[in-house]
Amino acid sequence: MKYLFLFLSIVLFVSACGTSKFDCKDWTDSFKDNYKFNLIIDKIEKHGVVIYFYGRSPSTSKKDLVMEGTGWTSAILDTFKVGDTLIKKRGEYKITIKRKNAILSIPMVCEGVIYKDSLAAQK
Repeated sequence: MKYLFLFLSIVLFVSACGTSKFDCKDWTDSFKDNYKFNLIIDKIEKHGVVIYFYGRSPSTSKKDLVMEGTGWTSAILDTFKVGDTLIKKRGEYKITIKRKNAILSIPMVCEGVIYKDSLAAQK
């Protein structure tokens, strides 16, 4: 009986895992609504899909860390350089990179779909 319960538990767990499908809209909306940062990059490290941006706040100079583990930034990791200022405002999909001579706007991309901010979000 104990083994039957264990077997059924494993079957239910595995079947439940297989039914959930990744939803880009939910994921990108969570990133848009829940994340914000403003960081001057001092060091970048990659461990698997997790990217660590070590740096400091431009307004306070306090050390800070931005960790991104979804894999989204892995594809564009070469875009980020030490000395860049990374800005992500709550309510926006994009990440802005400020450099001495340029400002880059990186749109959120998920499964080939580009998520753009509305004009209201950019104000």
